[in-house]
Amino acid sequence: MPTYSNETTAFRPSSCQYSGRTAPSEYDASRFADRHAVTRAVRNLQDSIGLTDKESLILEYLIANRHKYIGDCEIAMLMFGIFDDNPARIMVREHIRGIRRKFLNEFGVDPIRCDPKLGYRVAG
Repeated sequence: MPTYSNETTAFRPSSCQYSGRTAPSEYDASRFADRHAVTRAVRNLQDSIGLTDKESLILEYLIANRHKYIGDCEIAMLMFGIFDDNPARIMVREHIRGIRRKFLNEFGVDPIRCDPKLGYRVAG
């Protein structure tokens, strides 16, 4: 199960602002009914389709926040501790691409929706 820090992040790069939102490091596990079920499901997927550890963490975070879009900077801060825009976006995009490719190869579906202005969210 991933661990999430409780400290508040107060940075404001140009395209990664958190105005009016809770910083992503203040992860609230109560946003979904059974976090253990989500963790088990992602771990089973990790074993069956070969998700990497970071892909699994991203997928778990997206599922936990399935009712909202998550920006790539938020994912990068939470998962990798990266604060610079370009490397963060590149790393997140590569991991999202890997998740999509593995799901398409195994199940024929793309589990992640993307809005260029809002970010990523789990389909459905």
